[in-house]
Amino acid sequence: MSGAKRYIEKKEYITSYNMKWQKENLDKVKIISRRFAKTDKGKLLRLMAQQRRDARKKALIADLTTLQWHETIEYFNGCCAYCGKDGYLTQDHFIPLSKMGIYSKKNIIPACESCNLRKNTKDFIIWYTEYEHFSFNRKQKILRFIEEFK
Repeated sequence: MSGAKRYIEKKEYITSYNMKWQKENLDKVKIISRRFAKTDKGKLLRLMAQQRRDARKKALIADLTTLQWHETIEYFNGCCAYCGKDGYLTQDHFIPLSKMGIYSKKNIIPACESCNLRKNTKDFIIWYTEYEHFSFNRKQKILRFIEEFK
């Protein structure tokens, strides 16, 4: 019997065992959780959860998945969509949440922290054409990406 089948058959037992273990080992759980929160995956999941909460508070769509985020990063070759730098990328709302921009693949662009902070809640076209790292090719790529998922 495969692990998946065994899990399905014993799901209730496994769940109750895990919950019992977590209650009995709170210190270990805290250590494991803190360690995970410092990893790239932990940071990403925390960021995505916060973005979803913020969008839902405003009754906006919030359906971006981790897979979609990775596809978006791949579309932009692992680089900031605005300046082209690679490294740690944040999720920038093309249309900001404050202007009712949704938390979905069609509105999230990978941006380095510097570009994300500089754009803030500004309109993309106005901000980007005046930006020091402006590139016509990157602008077209961003607009194609946004159009592709409308």
